[in-house]
Amino acid sequence: MTERKTIPLKQQEQNSRQRILRAALGVFAESGFDGASLREIARRAKVHQPAIAYHFDNKETLWKSAASAITDKQLHFLNETIEQIQDGDRRLAEVSYLFVRFVAEHPEWSMFIVGAAGQSNDRSRWLAETCLKPVAERLFRCVTNSPWPETDSEQIWAVSLTALMSGASIIFAKRSLIAEMSSVDTHSEAFIQEYAYSLSAALKGLIAARRVTPKTE
Repeated sequence: MTERKTIPLKQQEQNSRQRILRAALGVFAESGFDGASLREIARRAKVHQPAIAYHFDNKETLWKSAASAITDKQLHFLNETIEQIQDGDRRLAEVSYLFVRFVAEHPEWSMFIVGAAGQSNDRSRWLAETCLKPVAERLFRCVTNSPWPETDSEQIWAVSLTALMSGASIIFAKRSLIAEMSSVDTHSEAFIQEYAYSLSAALKGLIAARRVTPKTE
């Protein structure tokens, strides 16, 4: 008879914490901060509600922790891409593919951002500074091989470019609407590859045009 392997308590706690973070991101994305229920988060995470209080001080701490966790995942693959791929065109194609795959696998992230962006408060300011800004800077570095610009006129370009990439993620958050208008499965590998190719081509064209078009003062 095979003995059942006992998972150490520390590992069990870590597993529970990760399940809570994943569930929280989804519930906050669907219901917003005010509408999110800790009971629903606990149900989805398959933990007792007191476990949330054990790992996180309060609802806002959980909200920030969920946002930070998904941001760290994004920054990890972007940093790896910067370090491992030096060729500009190849890196642009790889970043586009990895970015599209990431947002396809985490559609709740786009919904989370859209929900928070509709408000102006301490949470939205924290999100912009702690999560959105670092990701935007890394994306810009990956696709242009340049640091985030310092002047206002150049930042208009940087924000436009990274906003284009961020906007490309909305299609995965609205999967049901796409299903209403076509039979395309937006989570299929074929679609992800085609969508990433289109995004890469669009970015490459914009970057090339930027290099040859005189900037308007």
